[in-house]
Amino acid sequence: MILLVAMCLSALNASQTLAQTETEIVRDQIAPALGVPPEDVEVALWDGTRVDLITGTHVVEVDWAEKWAEGIGQALYYSVACQCDKGPELMLLLTPGVDESRHIYRAQAAAARAGVKVTQWIVQEGPPTPPPDPEPPAAGAPVIDVAYSVAYSATRPRTDKFWVWFTDPDTAEDENGEQTWNTFSGTVSGVYTNQAYTHNLNEGQLPVAPGVWFCVVEDYQGNRSAEVAFELLADGTLQIPGSSPPDPTPDPVPGITKVRLEWVAPAENADGSALDDLAGFRVYRGQASGIYDHDETVGPATITLDQDLEPGTYYFCVEAFDFFGNRSPCSEEINHVVIQ
Repeated sequence: MILLVAMCLSALNASQTLAQTETEIVRDQIAPALGVPPEDVEVALWDGTRVDLITGTHVVEVDWAEKWAEGIGQALYYSVACQCDKGPELMLLLTPGVDESRHIYRAQAAAARAGVKVTQWIVQEGPPTPPPDPEPPAAGAPVIDVAYSVAYSATRPRTDKFWVWFTDPDTAEDENGEQTWNTFSGTVSGVYTNQAYTHNLNEGQLPVAPGVWFCVVEDYQGNRSAEVAFELLADGTLQIPGSSPPDPTPDPVPGITKVRLEWVAPAENADGSALDDLAGFRVYRGQASGIYDHDETVGPATITLDQDLEPGTYYFCVEAFDFFGNRSPCSEEINHVVIQ
């Protein structure tokens, strides 16, 4: 894990334009999809407050993404007030067609400090309709890497999320000079209720639960990959529906030369003051300690994927920078040996 002298994130407000209320969305969309019985929806607590959902493992506060800060506090309180020994969860409501990645990033960063689980729900307008026949992916659309998605999940089993890896032959950048994608998932083919925003990184990290999930990846131009079905097993590993479960200790997938880096962004400047103007991180790589011949700016995400590496030993460090161009010292260096 790489530690940085960096920053915390701030919130911006946005208005929601959907006609449905939070209560209606919870009752008509979320609860049926998650299999939550009516008696565990809008549950009155001893002090007169009401919690949106109580699942088998969590007390869930449902809120619009722009209200993530308030939602974290409510989730924490309800998990205590319900006296049910269940963890706090904040489910962010996402408006279709609206880029709410900044709220998602900030909610995840703050919730990680507070021990609150964060999930997402893409709100559907009106009653469900049968999904249309899928269109063939356009030339240059992202392609989901099924083999690597399954292999990677076996090395990091999780029952609350999985990682969808993909390639994109069209590396065009948006108006800000960034490469961005959205990964979608849902329990019905063609109907997607979860969304993960990806910034300069060929993976989507989707909040889900054990079961069969249908996934697609879409670039910023709207080019969408072919749909792929994955099954998240009760042990936290991933497989293709109907196939045999993966070996407990799978052999490495031949030809995969990808290194995944994760780091933590502290909440303070070097002088102890809170830093609220995070701009991003820069990852450095080289094949000799302290000598870096490659660097990449990855935005505010605290994760990146370095791929297509030749066999050998690689050294990495990460620095943070703010909107004024101030840079932190580089993190403690780590190294990794890539074997073909």
